[in-house]
Amino acid sequence: MENLVIVGLVFFLALCVFLVMSHNMKKKDEFARFMKLRKVAGGFFTDLMLSGSIKNRKVAFKQERVGYGKNERRINQLEISVNNAQNITLELKPELGSNSFSYKFLNDLAKKANNAIKKLAQVKDVHIGDKRFDDSFIIKAENAEEAKAVLIPQIRSQMLQLKKCKSSFLDMGNTINFFHLNIMGDKIIFKRYDFILDCAYYGKTLKMLFELAEQIESFSEANAELKNS
Repeated sequence: MENLVIVGLVFFLALCVFLVMSHNMKKKDEFARFMKLRKVAGGFFTDLMLSGSIKNRKVAFKQERVGYGKNERRINQLEISVNNAQNITLELKPELGSNSFSYKFLNDLAKKANNAIKKLAQVKDVHIGDKRFDDSFIIKAENAEEAKAVLIPQIRSQMLQLKKCKSSFLDMGNTINFFHLNIMGDKIIFKRYDFILDCAYYGKTLKMLFELAEQIESFSEANAELKNS
């Protein structure tokens, strides 16, 4: 009798795990269809990776894990291609309390990105002149005028709206909201610090990234015309 109870419990637990994993698989498939991207990875035991082309731009999405054990953090990364002829370099991350765990953790995660940027350019802190935006984000760029030219009001408004959305990342029990954005070379890279596959959120994010890419290209073209005139 005791053995039957143990077998029953094992079966029940296995069924629960299977149902959870099946639900996660379904969410991954739904997200891939919503994003209109091809699923490269994302089975029962693998994190999601998508790739494809939208409006003649390369688009990629991936989930990755940083750290180990209790220090492990999960990241959703979305990137799109851009014709960055002006070679604009920019980093944007949330303004958080300097003593908070989340601030220190985010800075640790940003180190690799910062080092990669510094290899390309000498970045410095930039203020756009929009108090609400400047208070919400730390902005680093090689050229302040370029940063102001590409972070137009419409794009800043969308970024502020995205920052308001809830994240599963916890800081001492309190939910905080942040993402990290880099413009480097021919890519715009957007990272959000959770594994939630929120179709509405990433639909808005993709729209913002496309508008940012278009603004970068328009600015680059205008500069090229000035040089040639």
